[in-house]
Amino acid sequence: MSSIKHLSWKISLLLVGLLFWGLNPYTEPIDFTQDQRYTLAPATLNLLESVEQPLQIDVFLSGPIPQDYQRLRRETQLFLSRLQKRSNWIEVNFINPFEEVEDPKAVVQMMGRYGLAPENVFEQDATGMIQQFVFPWAIINTGEKSVRVKITEQQLGQSPAEKIQRAIENLEYLFMDGIDQLLGDKNKSIGVLRSHGCSSNLKLYDFLSTLGKYYNIAPIDLRKAKSAYDELREVLSQIDLLLISNPVEEFEPLEQFVLDQHLINGGHALWLVDPIRINRDSLFNQRGKALAYKQDLNLDELLFKYGLRLSSNLVQDLFSAPIVLAQGANNASQYIPFPWPYYPLPSPEQNKIFGISSGPVWLRFPGTLDTLKNSLHKTILLRTSKSSRSLPTPMVVQLKEVETKIDPTAYSETELPLGVLLEGIFDSAFKNRILPEPAQSVVESGTSKLIFISDGSLAENQIDKGSPLPLGFDKWTRNSYENLSFLTQITHFLMGKNDRLSMKNKTYKVSYLDPNKVARQGWNWKITVIFGPLIWFGAIYMSIQFWRKRQINRT
Repeated sequence: MSSIKHLSWKISLLLVGLLFWGLNPYTEPIDFTQDQRYTLAPATLNLLESVEQPLQIDVFLSGPIPQDYQRLRRETQLFLSRLQKRSNWIEVNFINPFEEVEDPKAVVQMMGRYGLAPENVFEQDATGMIQQFVFPWAIINTGEKSVRVKITEQQLGQSPAEKIQRAIENLEYLFMDGIDQLLGDKNKSIGVLRSHGCSSNLKLYDFLSTLGKYYNIAPIDLRKAKSAYDELREVLSQIDLLLISNPVEEFEPLEQFVLDQHLINGGHALWLVDPIRINRDSLFNQRGKALAYKQDLNLDELLFKYGLRLSSNLVQDLFSAPIVLAQGANNASQYIPFPWPYYPLPSPEQNKIFGISSGPVWLRFPGTLDTLKNSLHKTILLRTSKSSRSLPTPMVVQLKEVETKIDPTAYSETELPLGVLLEGIFDSAFKNRILPEPAQSVVESGTSKLIFISDGSLAENQIDKGSPLPLGFDKWTRNSYENLSFLTQITHFLMGKNDRLSMKNKTYKVSYLDPNKVARQGWNWKITVIFGPLIWFGAIYMSIQFWRKRQINRT
């Protein structure tokens, strides 16, 4: 009998120990969720291990905020607490910016000066519609440097609940991205082509400012190939990625060779090119029309060797961004948005590497791409909707087309390729060919990656009164598109940050209660929840007592 008592005490102590272990705030909880929402990614754990200095994270989601944002605050607190369990260097503060402040507008102005713009939220209460300012921001600070983290982003067509849900799914990526900006070493470089009439610094300002947080940025002038060939090749040998945005001048054979050898030697490339040329200044002048024709950059043979062909067709898509035109004269004029099929809004392809969290991308007058069969692996990144068409050029584009009623039956083509990733072992386009002077040798093949998108303006931000606007923002419609997010993701992919991108692909499944079932079965569930545990523990207790009596009777 004493042995039985001794055994029961051991079991009791074991159960109590397990209970305290599970309640210990320093214990890593076991993640039983199907979507593994509470499991940190391996890239996150590696980054946290590299933290060797204090990091202070100030989150401004505090105080009386709308219900949806309260959920976001709870999830943010849970996530940051997991980071603190993994690293002793992290301190977290939740700050109410309106605390002990009489004038909320003064707070909004002050926060705005630090680049922390609020979200204006309207919510219904018992007294009617109320307006609240919410700051879904965090600041990560090392004492010497700081990084702002925008926790929510509004995608075109998203409801407020969907925006909050996506923000929760993106928490790990956003905070780890901010820590990476603070602590990461800029050990990789991006070369930006400045010759051949490529996009100006001002038009690429927002994109390059974003990339500059992670990588070194260097200008590249291919026109130096003739006068400083060896020097140019030496510079390119230190460039991990070459960005070519909206060239309008032809590439000479020697310049093609330099591009080819950079790719073959392991350098990656991001091409943003207009296969179709259209003078937009002519389109938006008094005549309101412009000629669209195939742009010859002398790249067809080079790209053909890589398995890519640029067509001479201009794309139209029913799923497109509007164009804003003035109607009326003088003081009576109004700016009215019209459907404009020349501005497709493709959503990035859903895959494990990038694209899952990106909304529509804004393209302007893109052409179609054809992929050719070869040994390279090809992944379509952008394509039109299932209601699109391609128009042969040359053709005249006129603004008065907005007055013509759109016939949906004319848009019978589906999913036309607009952007493609090529990866694998590339064969040089100059293999078994006479080399242009002063080149003397050629590397015939090598492993690399190349992304080609048939819109030269994809990375160009608009300019207002001489100042650059955010990339993807249209000042005429006030709509924002996901150009910056998409381009940043594909750049990270080309630069080898695949593990970091996997964080952006998290999806959490939210289960909602059926209101009809709640109305019918609500009391049944309440009774079950209240008395169920009592009955369960009572059954366990009776079973233990029955087992003990049997053991006693046997002895």
